[in-house]
Amino acid sequence: MVVVDRLVARADHKGRIVDSLEQALRFGKGGLVLVFPDQDGRREPHVARLECPRCRLAYREPTSNLFSFNSPLAPATPAAASAASSTSTSISSSRIRARRWPAA
Repeated sequence: MVVVDRLVARADHKGRIVDSLEQALRFGKGGLVLVFPDQDGRREPHVARLECPRCRLAYREPTSNLFSFNSPLAPATPAAASAASSTSTSISSSRIRARRWPAA
């Protein structure tokens, strides 16, 4: 762990805080942890990417298609999500029948 800065957050320290956060994100490769010693060492992780800093669950960059109800990329409503998950089950090979069509 690298300590970038130790300071008391005040309005006149705004420039220093911004500089310290940018430097911490750069050294931390997009992630940083704020430590609050006056609050029993409470830690708050933060990341610059679209991901949960605690469980590391990452999300892709949102696009306009993700918010369209008729987009094949993702369902836009909870009802569509449950319908999509129930229709994506696999079919066993015993239920598939092949049919030969007569030649034209």
